[in-house]
Amino acid sequence: MLSDHDRGSYWVKAILGVQAKEIHLITAPHALSLIKKILSFHGFGFEIVQHERNTPLLWEEKSCRFPTDIKNADALIVFSKRKVLNIAAILLKKGFTVSVLYGSMPPETRRKQMEQFRKGFSKILVSTDAIGMGLNLPIKRILFMENEKFDGKNVRLLKPEEVQQIAGRAGREGIYEKGLVNATKGSKSLKKSLKAIVQDIEFSYLPISQDSIKMFPYESFELLKRTWEFYQIEIKDSPYKVHPLNEVEAKMAYLERKLNNLDIELPLSKKVSLCSVPFSIDEQHMTQCWLEMIKEYLLGNELKYPHVYTDSSDVEKLENSYKKLSLYTSFLYSQSIDFDEDKVIDLKEEISKKIFQVLSKNLTTFIKKCTQCGKQLAWDFPHRNCEKCHRNRYYFEDYY
Repeated sequence: MLSDHDRGSYWVKAILGVQAKEIHLITAPHALSLIKKILSFHGFGFEIVQHERNTPLLWEEKSCRFPTDIKNADALIVFSKRKVLNIAAILLKKGFTVSVLYGSMPPETRRKQMEQFRKGFSKILVSTDAIGMGLNLPIKRILFMENEKFDGKNVRLLKPEEVQQIAGRAGREGIYEKGLVNATKGSKSLKKSLKAIVQDIEFSYLPISQDSIKMFPYESFELLKRTWEFYQIEIKDSPYKVHPLNEVEAKMAYLERKLNNLDIELPLSKKVSLCSVPFSIDEQHMTQCWLEMIKEYLLGNELKYPHVYTDSSDVEKLENSYKKLSLYTSFLYSQSIDFDEDKVIDLKEEISKKIFQVLSKNLTTFIKKCTQCGKQLAWDFPHRNCEKCHRNRYYFEDYY
C-alpha cells in the first residue's frame, strides 16, 4: 500500500501522524527497506522483529473445477463485487453456506460476514483481493478464479506480491497443518508468481499539507500544482515522490463551476481543503452529494444529513447510502464543523445490518441470468444475453 499511487500518501500520514508511544508495523519483506528509510528520514527509532511462516504454503498440482471441486474452508477469489455475489449465489444454490467479502462493503457488515466464517456458520468464503488486508481466517485453501484484475485503468495480470498476499491467507496455524493454493484458470502464471522474488519497494508518496498550501503566496491552482511537482527536486534524496494532485485537480474543475454559479470567491487554501475530502470523483452520485454540501455550507445553511436508504432490499442503494454518510462526516471534519456523531454511527449501523440481512436472505437473486430469456449464465460469461438470444437478436436485425 505504501507504493500505491493513490493511497500511499495516506499510509505515510497514518504511520507518521498516529498519536501513540509505540507503533507496531506489520509488513511484507519487500516493504521493510522502505519503512526503515522513512522512519530513519524522520528521526524515529525502531526495532525489527523477523517472523517466519509456521505452516507451509503449497500449490496443488491437481486441477480444480468450479463448482465440482469446491470444498469446505475454501476461499474463492475474484476481482469485482458483481462476481463475488454471482459466485456466492451459485454456491448457495448448490447447498453450500457462504460468506462474502469485497472492498465497498461497510466495515460493520464485513465483520459480521467474517464472524460467520470464523464460527463455522458458513463454510465457504467468496472474496475480492480485500481478503489480503490482514484478515486472519480459518481458510484451508485459496482458490483463484481469475488471474487478472482491473486496476482502475487497465485489465492486467496479478502481480507476484498480490498473489502472495492473497495466497498467504491459507493455512491458519493451529487449525491446519498446511495452506493450499489452486486456480480454475491462469494456473501457470499464478504458480510462477507465488514463488517469485518480489523486488523491494523504493519509494512512497509525500502528501501535500494544508499548512503548505496556506503559505503558498499565489491564488493559482495551476501554479501550485507546478510548484508542487518541482518540489520533487528538493526531496530527491528522500524516500518519497510527491503525491500527484490529479484527483484534487479533477474535483477543482467541479468546484470552480459551482463557485461561478453561486458567484462566490474562495482563497486557494479553502478550495484545496474542500477538494481534499475523500471520495471517488468517478461516482457521479457522490460528486453531486459533495457539491450539494458545498453549496449549503457556503450559503451558511445547516448541513442536513444526506438522503439515505435504511430499509431497502437493494444492496447498491444501501452501500451508496453508507458512502454518503462517510462523505458527510469527512466533509464536516475537514471544515471543523460540529455534528451529532452518535446519530451518524447509528445510521451506519442500521444500514450495515440491513446489508447483512439482504446478503444473508436474498443472495440467490444475484445469479447471473440472460436479460432476454432469464436463462442462468456462467459466472464468467462475458455478455448480458445468452448465445441463443444473442443470435436471435442479430438475425432479427439483419432480416429486417
